[in-house]
Amino acid sequence: LEGLSTDLYPPLEALKLAKPVGCNQCFHFGFKGRTSIMEQMSITPAMAQLIATSTLATTATSIEQAAIKDGMVTILQDGIIKALNQVTTLEEVFTQVG
Repeated sequence: LEGLSTDLYPPLEALKLAKPVGCNQCFHFGFKGRTSIMEQMSITPAMAQLIATSTLATTATSIEQAAIKDGMVTILQDGIIKALNQVTTLEEVFTQVG
């Protein structure tokens, strides 16, 4: 979460993580409904320049690193933020993201 706005998650001093508790409505999985975890890369002027001048040596990793530098929240970070906000669990995030 380093470098992310602290407005995205609760204060870590008061950290409480959710734990799924099953019931008949959720078929004893502990989850009801769906929540997505995602990353979205905005095409900023710097990103547009990187893409426009890319060569065969430009990698997906270098584009991702530039996007993160530009403020992109990665899929893993988004999942952790949602776990910290008790929308999901860390176990579920790591199951889905790895």
